Amino acid sequence: MSVPDLHDIFREEAAELLIELEEGLLELESDLYDINIVDRIFRAMHTIKGSGGMCGFPNVTQFTHELETTFDKVRKGEMTANKELIEICLAAHHYLCDLIANDDVVDPTLKVTNDEILRRLHIHSPSLESDVTDEESSSPISIDLGLIKETTLMRIRFQPCVEFLTYGMNPLQQLSELSELGECKLVAYTNKLPFLTDIVVDHCYISWEILLSSDKSKEQVLALFSFIEDDCDLFVEIIDQEDEVSEDYKRLGDILVDRGDLKREQVDSLFVEKPLIGEKIQQSGLVEEEKIKSALLEQEVVREQRQERNKAASQSSIRVSSLKLDKQMNQVGELVIALARLNQLAIKSKDKELISVAADLDQLITEVRDNVLGIRMLPIGSTFSKYRRLVRDLSTEQGKEIELVTHGADTELDKTVIEQLGDPLVHLIRNSLDHGIEAPEVRQANGKNRQGEITLTAKQAQGQVLIEIKDNGKGIDPSVIRRKAIEKGLISAETQLTEKEILSQIFAAGFSTAEKVTNISGRGVGMDVVKRSIESLRGNIDIDSVLGQGTTITLRLPLTLAIIEGLLLKVGTESIVIPLTMVEECIEANKSTLKASKQSFVLRVRESLIPCISLSQWLGNNNELPDLLHVIIVNIDGDKYGLLVDDVIGQQQTVIKSLGSIYQSIKGVSGATILGDGSVAVILDLQQVVQFYGLPAG
Repeated sequence: MSVPDLHDIFREEAAELLIELEEGLLELESDLYDINIVDRIFRAMHTIKGSGGMCGFPNVTQFTHELETTFDKVRKGEMTANKELIEICLAAHHYLCDLIANDDVVDPTLKVTNDEILRRLHIHSPSLESDVTDEESSSPISIDLGLIKETTLMRIRFQPCVEFLTYGMNPLQQLSELSELGECKLVAYTNKLPFLTDIVVDHCYISWEILLSSDKSKEQVLALFSFIEDDCDLFVEIIDQEDEVSEDYKRLGDILVDRGDLKREQVDSLFVEKPLIGEKIQQSGLVEEEKIKSALLEQEVVREQRQERNKAASQSSIRVSSLKLDKQMNQVGELVIALARLNQLAIKSKDKELISVAADLDQLITEVRDNVLGIRMLPIGSTFSKYRRLVRDLSTEQGKEIELVTHGADTELDKTVIEQLGDPLVHLIRNSLDHGIEAPEVRQANGKNRQGEITLTAKQAQGQVLIEIKDNGKGIDPSVIRRKAIEKGLISAETQLTEKEILSQIFAAGFSTAEKVTNISGRGVGMDVVKRSIESLRGNIDIDSVLGQGTTITLRLPLTLAIIEGLLLKVGTESIVIPLTMVEECIEANKSTLKASKQSFVLRVRESLIPCISLSQWLGNNNELPDLLHVIIVNIDGDKYGLLVDDVIGQQQTVIKSLGSIYQSIKGVSGATILGDGSVAVILDLQQVVQFYGLPAG
């Protein structure tokens, strides 16, 4: 594997670990004594350090080592976490992000940041400087780029000589250093302890059998004992490795023979009688109970390790470049278009065998499409941590007390949508924080809780994702918005607008109600950019506000930007597609059952009156409605509407193609698709169509 490949792998892994680290630090700030959170933070730091070393990021490794050392002290109860430590570690998190983005090169700017963070860390935890030896801090890290370390299980027998303690040595020191190499389980052998009256206080009578699960080599383990090898009996043997997949392990008798505790003929002689060999060995008295206990522990540890290894292998995942996923999605899209053409040719030919093959291909391609779409779907919660950090830092800067509450973190969305959604959400949250939430004293004077709240919610509904940013601040005064809009020439003083239309003026370019420019807002840029960004994702944005209570902004976004299940309709000579997830039913109705209304028509369907839109009239045609109408009942945000069309062609997979910039301003059209005959059909944005007509809910 080449160095660039390893660098890319590390960046991807580190991005996830840094999110985990930041989330942990922010959670720990709310509960400074939660040891589970401390363990999570420590594991993230430890993995970043280890992976950085293997993948050629020595500066990341060295810096993270010092953070890890501090949190190891917190983990062991040698020091407690506090606000200052979290501030330092959040600054370190930001530094690590920059260092990794800079390909591990510490330029002069990063050097200043590095030195300042380490200075603060050493003041906070003075013993840190002595924890890093000169050799560790100055020697470059040697990396074998072709080596990926694997976990092995080693059996270690450690028996200090009787005079071990008199030489000023402590066997527990060796055991402690072993535990730092990996997970240790041990059994102490006490069979050589003399009677109490015969004990010499500075003699060592105990030996140990240790099972060490580690990614270190046998040579590295032996190196721990290099200074005392003449003063102890030491035996190190690898008994299990990563390439061993069988969950079965040796029987108890075989383990004891391997260890030299029993001879083969002694074990074989015990097979003459029927009881289990383990019970027979225990009953025989041929070997001490402690050695049997140690052998049983080895048997259990090896089996558990192999079970975990097999479980991990069955749940393993691989990292795939997003560019490869995009290419695969495009290829699936072309397959869907080709399939539509094949289906059309098969129907025209009336060849039953060709129709059957086309049907089989349709099913297979649908499965492939769903699988590829599933791979591209990511939980939106993976981005929530950066918004928590944003709210925390900016509220502290402004002297406000604000909590970010999130719901629906597991809501899945296409990765492309998530990537492009980041900046708009940052703008909206910053706006709520700056303009929406009042200062603590103002809130208290108005009978509110000193701490404000911004709620970020995500959920799926009707093939869309709804994202809501809600604050419990002062709300928006429509009269102020109207006055500012008139001042900036966006509307005239005579223009009559509804309250919602007035509020929507905040999305106009250059609009701002801020009295002064800050580093957060007030320059008149942001909300118009948000609106354009959301619309470029084929979504829309809505705002509601109650003066004195708060503001809610709702984003409606498609689940994916690639392929949807659509219903193909015919209106005159035009082909139109609507998302199938919004369709409730298709019915036929006589023209005489329609009642004309101010906006369009009304149709009684069973016990309900449904507002209807003639798509022919929406397209600008003034043709008379036919006597027999096809009515598509759709559900939009819980309200029902009817679409009057000439014909219903049927359900089909729809590959979404973006419209050129010339067509971006057309309301009600979200994209286009290519049909089997090569013609183009427009895809409707039904929310915008309904808003265009201003229809009441049905």
